[in-house]
Amino acid sequence: MTLKNYLPYLVLFLAFTFTAQQAIGQERIYKMAQNPPKPKRGLEAFHEHVTQNVQKYKSGARGNVFVQFVVEKDGKLSNIKVLKGVGNTNKAVIKALETAPRWLPGKQNGRPVRVQKILAVKIG
Repeated sequence: MTLKNYLPYLVLFLAFTFTAQQAIGQERIYKMAQNPPKPKRGLEAFHEHVTQNVQKYKSGARGNVFVQFVVEKDGKLSNIKVLKGVGNTNKAVIKALETAPRWLPGKQNGRPVRVQKILAVKIG
């Protein structure tokens, strides 16, 4: 066989190698888990924490802020994004979520997993 015959196989091999290396270290983020994550002190206390912290920075804003974040395996919140904000509250909401107590992580087959959440938080 000539080099021309091996070239497609070489290209495929390199493509799979680079793809596999990119996937190493990246863990799946679940949209839903068998046991979803939840705040340790309950959802009501979590909403209260966020509302109180946002009011420190942005008084007068009212409405629902839609946020997306990932609950990590250790319960820490990461990848925090405001999907729909109210007034100038985006930075304050992100700061409130960054300082929120850790959650109980989601579990899949009895093991902690990363889970993405989207919540509406009432402000004001």
